[in-house]
Amino acid sequence: MAKLDHKNATITSLSASKSLERKKLDSEITKLMEKRREKDQEIKKKEDKIQELKRKNFELEKFRKVLDYKISEDKARIGPKEAEIRKYKKEISELNEKLKDFNKENT
Repeated sequence: MAKLDHKNATITSLSASKSLERKKLDSEITKLMEKRREKDQEIKKKEDKIQELKRKNFELEKFRKVLDYKISEDKARIGPKEAEIRKYKKEISELNEKLKDFNKENT
């Protein structure tokens, strides 16, 4: 009978030990699952931020294309005016030379 009581006590002790170990493992699993949920939320936030930045980048690219087009139009309009300005400067220079010559002749 003493042997049986001893075996019973050992089994009870092992059972209590396994039960405690199981509770610890369950607690660890719960903590790990919570960490995973937190990481998943973090990943979701970062993915949302990436999508937002992609949308902003797309909008900025469209804006850049519009501005590039406007700049090229402005350059196309300015080009002929610069040629005109050079022409007028040359004419002014020639007229200044004629005026100097005229003033020399009249002095």
